[in-house]
Amino acid sequence: MNFNQDDKLKLIARLTLAGSIRAKKNPKSVVPTRNFGGINPKTGKPYSRSWMFNFKGAGWQLASPKIVTEESYTKWQDSARTDALVHLYQRRFLKPTTKPVHVKMIAFYKGPKPDLSGSLESIGDCLQGVVWKDDSQIVSWDGSRLIHDVKNPRTEVTVWEEI
Repeated sequence: MNFNQDDKLKLIARLTLAGSIRAKKNPKSVVPTRNFGGINPKTGKPYSRSWMFNFKGAGWQLASPKIVTEESYTKWQDSARTDALVHLYQRRFLKPTTKPVHVKMIAFYKGPKPDLSGSLESIGDCLQGVVWKDDSQIVSWDGSRLIHDVKNPRTEVTVWEEI
């Protein structure tokens, strides 16, 4: 790890989460909604249809995007949380830390390459309330990477807390 030498860190968890990591969001999970839902700030009333038609005629997209969590992500998250809870319970780590944490994630994936930032966000959300209380406690993701491994997809997560 490439931490500042002034940082005093304590290893609190080393987890292996089974299966290929799933990003919470991907371009296929963003769907347009039919309702623009815009409010005119001057009048405080919803925009009229004629205004929306002109807006659409100018080449702007009217539909407000809505992110739909994919079923494959939900299944992966449930499985990963269970793996983490079992592992941490066996080591008597019973309460999420409230201190700042440094995380290293190595995701061995099969299939198409997932987005690194999306994968980091998935781990942050997945282990929230399990290893750390809130994912805003994550100070760094040093050394995190994605590696293609068709035979043994998994995600290895190492967590240090500042002391």
